[in-house]
Amino acid sequence: MLDIKYLRQNAESIKQALLIKGFELDINTFNSLENNRKSLQVEVESLQAERKELSSAFGQAKAKGEDVDELSKKIEILKSGHLVADSLVNGVSAKLIIDTGASNSCIDSNSVEKFKIKIENYDEQASSATEKIKKMYISKENSIDIVGFSIENLKLFVFDMDHINETLKKNESIKIHGIIGNDIMSKHEAIISFSEKKIYLKLDL
Repeated sequence: MLDIKYLRQNAESIKQALLIKGFELDINTFNSLENNRKSLQVEVESLQAERKELSSAFGQAKAKGEDVDELSKKIEILKSGHLVADSLVNGVSAKLIIDTGASNSCIDSNSVEKFKIKIENYDEQASSATEKIKKMYISKENSIDIVGFSIENLKLFVFDMDHINETLKKNESIKIHGIIGNDIMSKHEAIISFSEKKIYLKLDL
């Protein structure tokens, strides 16, 4: 097996060697993938540095005795490893999974009446959607309160979360109503502390 570093440095000569053996190396595709990898690596390193900076800022504030509790919310860590926060959706109590892998925040379609959510048809399928999600809707101008302040004018994706709750039911006596996605966590620079079982959000944005 070729070392990836060697392949990056000698792509053209390797291509010629492979041609002799009847194989073709698509250098354009390889270079395109390499450029994407480099861009993602830069983005990841930037996010890691930002997270480190924010963690340090919170630690310094706490060391000085400054009150940071209003920035935080206790979370529950389920046996399955899922993180759940008691929240308010349009002023109504809800249990929401914290999912850093979800691009957008979402609500169970079975709870639209409970949270007074108005939905519209959404033709595109969510990027993380599985075959179990048959229909997707979208809802605009909602509010979610996670840590004591309300995030307004929030767009939520709506779909049937029965398959999620069925999975949770195997090990947990809990029903979730939705998902806190990366749209909220990125905008409000979320920090999750597993030792404290808390999520921190930045307010002054």
